Amino acid sequence: MLSLTSWCLLGCLWLQTPEPEMTLQHAIETALQQNRDLQRAHLDLQNAQSRVLLAKDSFRWQFSSGVSYSKTDETDAGGVFSVDASKKLRTGTELDIATDIDLSEASEDRFDTDYSVTLTQPLLQRGGRAFHERDLRFAERGLATSEDSLRRRAQNTVLAVVRAYFDVRFQEQTIIHTRKSLERLEKILDATEIKLNIGRVSQVDLYRVRLSKNRTELNLNRNATDLEFQYRRFSDLLGLSTSARFQLAPVDLPMPEVVSVDPLPLLERRRVQITHRRLERDYHQARLDLKLSKQATLPDLNLVGRYFVSDIQDVAAFDGETDHGSTISLSNRYSFNQRRNRVNVRLAKNRLRQIELDLTDFQMQYEREVLDRLRSLAFLEKEVDLSEQNLLFSRQQLEVAEIRFERGIIDSFDVIEAEENVLNAANTVDRAKRDLILAWLSLKIFTNQLDPDSVNVDQLLAM
Repeated sequence: MLSLTSWCLLGCLWLQTPEPEMTLQHAIETALQQNRDLQRAHLDLQNAQSRVLLAKDSFRWQFSSGVSYSKTDETDAGGVFSVDASKKLRTGTELDIATDIDLSEASEDRFDTDYSVTLTQPLLQRGGRAFHERDLRFAERGLATSEDSLRRRAQNTVLAVVRAYFDVRFQEQTIIHTRKSLERLEKILDATEIKLNIGRVSQVDLYRVRLSKNRTELNLNRNATDLEFQYRRFSDLLGLSTSARFQLAPVDLPMPEVVSVDPLPLLERRRVQITHRRLERDYHQARLDLKLSKQATLPDLNLVGRYFVSDIQDVAAFDGETDHGSTISLSNRYSFNQRRNRVNVRLAKNRLRQIELDLTDFQMQYEREVLDRLRSLAFLEKEVDLSEQNLLFSRQQLEVAEIRFERGIIDSFDVIEAEENVLNAANTVDRAKRDLILAWLSLKIFTNQLDPDSVNVDQLLAM
């Protein structure tokens, strides 16, 4: 009969909450929401969006006002109230409206008011959108780069989650295979001890079985330690506590058929690849930089038109207008030392040429990379087929070896060797399938076909 302590222990074990089950879909969704690297990428994206808003703000209406007050004695006191409004267009045209209201007590009337409207148009060196949209283009390029960086990090996170998920599952399967192997070795050990007692085997055979059993137990302990490490890394990747543990559900992903893949559509996806999009942005920016560096050698010419009205007394009736008029002027500034500007033009030309070469290199490298990945996938697909055949042959070899051992035809060494072949073949099959799935998913990410916003495990490997 069981003691009271034993019953309490069994009750505690029965009431213990089982580890929650986690599917691959749930793991990916959790990582996309809680992974810390992705959260940093989201913050970078928000900062980039804010910088675009700040750059656009320079082209909106700007309003400012000011008040000044002074008093020298009791009979001479007053102040000035001013209101300014200005707007800058993307072509560089600037409109400025200024108003000053004099509130001086020394004035015979209530106050005097000055108005002015100024229109400034930069020409030549600082003319055109290319010059005045520099900050906005820089901010928009930063935003596009942040969006691409977030997408790439999210894609790599999905790949890392799938890899970590399969690593945990692989380690669990390895432990299962090792335990089965240990159970079979224990049976072989019992049979060998019986045969030793009746003189059918030697002491060497018994030592050989015990050594193999001890080695398998050592591998089982090592695999358990590795599994603990894989769990910690998996939990950290999901943004969870490293002590979190789950029962990972089996993954039933169909093996991709590499033979049926047409490489032509993959090669045509070069322009949507993230690196290519970045190079194209750099190319357009380099062309604009070359244009601006050439414009910098021109004179700094500005056309300014101004209309003003001064000393309007008694604003309510617009009486006593004393002065008004308009002016049109050209201002010019030119530096005869153009050495720095000529060097900048040469540097801009070299930069443009470098990016053109980078685009050509990328096109060739992209084609080679896609074709190399397809060849590697074909090799992995063949490895899966051969590994499954080897596992089948190893199991058949073990069955025959066990029968021959029971009949005394062979010694325990052949059975142990057959057992190790089954264990290695089972692990090789699991590893080959995992490598094929990860390589296929990596190709899908490389060609930018994985949308992190709508990841579906059922369509995870669909091209």
